[in-house]
Amino acid sequence: MADFDLPDREIAWFVDADDNGFRPREDLFRLIVDRFALSETVDQLAGRYRESYYSAFRCDAEVIASLGKARQSGFKIAIITNGPTWSQKIKIAAAGLTELVDACCISEEEGAWKPEEALFRAAAMRCGERLEGGWMVGDNPINDIGGATACGLRTVWMRIGRSWAPELDFTPTWQVDRFPEAVDLVLSGR
Repeated sequence: MADFDLPDREIAWFVDADDNGFRPREDLFRLIVDRFALSETVDQLAGRYRESYYSAFRCDAEVIASLGKARQSGFKIAIITNGPTWSQKIKIAAAGLTELVDACCISEEEGAWKPEEALFRAAAMRCGERLEGGWMVGDNPINDIGGATACGLRTVWMRIGRSWAPELDFTPTWQVDRFPEAVDLVLSGR
């Protein structure tokens, strides 16, 4: 928005069009180019996005401290993420998470996508653990919480100001707005 001097009143449109990050980027860029009659092509906008997007990934000090607290308490930590291997590895490294976790399972690399059980099992295996007794902290109701619930994991949903969809036939063990809260609940063993 800043690059094209778009007014703040368009934020709601961007949030809706992004579909919580699940709209394919090329589709989103096409919508943006069309809505704002940009002179840039979809490919040019995609290039601009790639140049700036990955550098924006950073974990704040609270997240890093919480991960350290969990590891000091004996927890193994795995990242389970859907997406292309190359982009997910860049995001994980840019966020400073590579050295803070025991395993990273990326869907394209593993040949399984959340909510498939195989991706959760791969993460447990890479940590030298079993799924039983494990936890999943995630923000996507279906892919993260639904997939983990189907595997028998306890879950913490990062609601981030959203409400749980009552039509879903499963619910998270806990709901929080901030990652440190999730870690504290997991560590409390509740």
